[in-house]
Amino acid sequence: MMGQVTLVLGLPVSLGMAARHRYMAWALRFEPRATKVATLLFVLIVVAAVVKNWALLRDNFNTLAPFAAALNLGMLALDFTVAWAARLSYRQSVTLGIETAVQNAALALVIASTVLGNDAMAIPGAVYGVLMYGGGLLFALTMRRFARGPAVQAAHSARAARAA
Repeated sequence: MMGQVTLVLGLPVSLGMAARHRYMAWALRFEPRATKVATLLFVLIVVAAVVKNWALLRDNFNTLAPFAAALNLGMLALDFTVAWAARLSYRQSVTLGIETAVQNAALALVIASTVLGNDAMAIPGAVYGVLMYGGGLLFALTMRRFARGPAVQAAHSARAARAA
């Protein structure tokens, strides 16, 4: 079971990290294309899960949506807070919050479809996958607005002074 999850999620990340370490110039040039391909594949997986299970989704959306939205916003805030507490930069903390919140949907879809072999169990992941973009956009816009504030600028200055 964990082997399938590792293969689907861990292997691509490991290969990407190894390629970036060994062939940095090529990896940096390829990264924008890889991001577009990964996003397209993820959207196709979510769309396929929604189309395949449209009746289940329609019947359960109102029940699942509040939980999916709360999970998404909670993970965005938690991941940002943990990254910030680990003394990552503001920008890195925002990025980490968004990235880890987005990975929840992919993990849910992979586990439901491959490990459990039950496509109906993919519905919560598909709902999350649809709603996470709204939560991520809201989070990014909020963080961008706060990034310009004097409190954040002071925190950046204080962190830089301590690091030096």
